[in-house]
Amino acid sequence: MKAWRISIILAIVVVVIAAMLIPALKPAKIGGGPHHPSCINNMHLIQAAKDNYAGEFHITDEAVVTKEQLLQSDCGLAGKWPQCPNGGEYSIGALHESPRCSYHTNLQITAN
Repeated sequence: MKAWRISIILAIVVVVIAAMLIPALKPAKIGGGPHHPSCINNMHLIQAAKDNYAGEFHITDEAVVTKEQLLQSDCGLAGKWPQCPNGGEYSIGALHESPRCSYHTNLQITAN
């Protein structure tokens, strides 16, 4: 009878410890998680600047513009490159491609 009680108590202790450890084993969220609104907004700003640049200079969707070209033109970035809230870098890509963030590797906005 004693062994039965001990095994029940041990089982309860193991369940309680496991319940406390499970949240600690999940990956930590840095800077608001995988779909941080600031990062999404920044990529939309970059896409809008690309669209404005293409319209202003009459270039095709296959063209690739540089960060410097977007910053030097009056395309909506006001001469300041957006910063990822988690320290990632934005890649511009061709005009028909959506900008990407090196931190949020699976996040992509829809190009207009």
